[in-house]
This record gives sequence, C-alpha cells and structure tokens, in this order.
Amino acid sequence: MAEFRQMHGTAHRTCPRRRGQLVVLILLGALLGTALPTIDAAAAATPAFVQVKAKEITSGTTNSLAFNSANTAGNLIVVYAIWSNTGSVTVSDSRGNAYATAATRTTWGGTSSAQVFYARNIAAGTNTVTVTHATAVNSFSTIYIHEYSGIDKFDPVDVTKSAIGTGRTMNSGSVTTTNAADLLFAAGASNASVTAAAPGTRPGAPRSATARRTGR
Repeated sequence: MAEFRQMHGTAHRTCPRRRGQLVVLILLGALLGTALPTIDAAAAATPAFVQVKAKEITSGTTNSLAFNSANTAGNLIVVYAIWSNTGSVTVSDSRGNAYATAATRTTWGGTSSAQVFYARNIAAGTNTVTVTHATAVNSFSTIYIHEYSGIDKFDPVDVTKSAIGTGRTMNSGSVTTTNAADLLFAAGASNASVTAAAPGTRPGAPRSATARRTGR
C-alpha cells in the first residue's frame, strides 16, 4: 500500500499584470501534473517548463546537483526533496538565490519526509543546487530540481495541497486557484511502485510530475 498525507496553505498577491503562479500538490503516492488554461497574453505570461534533473544519494548530509543548462534571470526554480529521516532540510545554490518552502514538511511512516522549495526571480548563470540535511541520511536523499519561466516573480505560489494515506490509487484532492494562468506542479513518493499518472493527464512540460518509490 502507498502512503500520502494532507495539508493546506494559500498565498496570493494582487497584481495588475499577473504572470502565471505555481500550484503545488504534494502527493505521497502516485503523482500527476497538468497545466491550467492561460489567460490573455497582455495580462499574463504563459508558464513554461525549462529543464529538470534528479539525483539520489544514500548517505551523508548534503545532496548537490547542477542544472544541465544555465538558468535564465527572472525564472523560477522548484526543488522537490525526499529523504529517509524526519530531520529538517535547507536549500541553497551557487548563484545565491533565496529558497522558501512552498508547504510545510510532510512526514510519513515515522521515517520519511518530503518537501517542496522554490526560489523566485532567480539570477542567471550556471547553477548547482544543494540540499543540506540537519540529520544525516542513511538510506536515501533524492532531489529533483526544476526551472520554469513565465511565473510571477514576486509571489509565485498560489495554493498548495497534500495528502497521506493508504490505497492503490492516490489523489491529493482538488484545489481552487485564484489565477487562470497557473502552472500545476505535482510531486509524490510511495513505498510501493508508482506505475502511471491518472487518465487524461501526462507528465511533461509545462506540467511537472515527479515520483519515487521509497520502499527498499
């Protein structure tokens, strides 16, 4: 059986020329990604996927990973971290971007944690992202680093939702967005096999879908 956890959070900033915002769904089980319709280009930019990369380590306190291509100034970085203890983590990078949490840490099974972080209005250039663990991992630390364009540079997170439980099919539940140009970012992990996204959805740009089996 897979496990997933639920929590809620909102963030919204009124802006006369709204760019796309980020909607984060943390789903500890299967995960899905989709993009919502964009509004008129004069009122908002279109969110777009730029690049993604992943890395896993099995021990230690730091997990570092470089993007394949240089970041573009003003874009958004989203980091999804999954690790094998209940200690906290922080995120930094070689460009000096500041990272905030998109939602509070989710812990399940008493031994595993997951969290989404983001850096807005990023600096340009080659970049290495580092996740630092307060407690050394002894099983796994997996990070997924994503870059997106067309996301609000001042207040990129619109709404978040996550869930934990057991079952063959995982669902984070629905969210109501405040902006028609949102990008939906979904990430999840399971102690069973994650085999497919839900019917009618598919991973890929400008969608984001990240899955990991946490069982050994």
